[in-house]
Amino acid sequence: NRELGHRAEEAWNLDNLGTGIRGQGDNVSARALHLEALRIARDLGDRRCTAESLGNLGLAAANLGELERAGRLLREALGIRH
Repeated sequence: NRELGHRAEEAWNLDNLGTGIRGQGDNVSARALHLEALRIARDLGDRRCTAESLGNLGLAAANLGELERAGRLLREALGIRH
């Protein structure tokens, strides 16, 4: 996706990859992928992908025991969706 310039697709793919990796228990790697997806989504102004990435970051943070951070991320995601 990078070579073709499809940045929105790249963001979604990174976020989806992070979700799969998080499902396998690797929350640290998942967080890195969700952060990269979030950066791209924000650069593009893609509110839906931004919200999804924030929500997934919140879930990864919760899985890592970072409950305060998880709450902030999830609230931010909900604020974008509504």
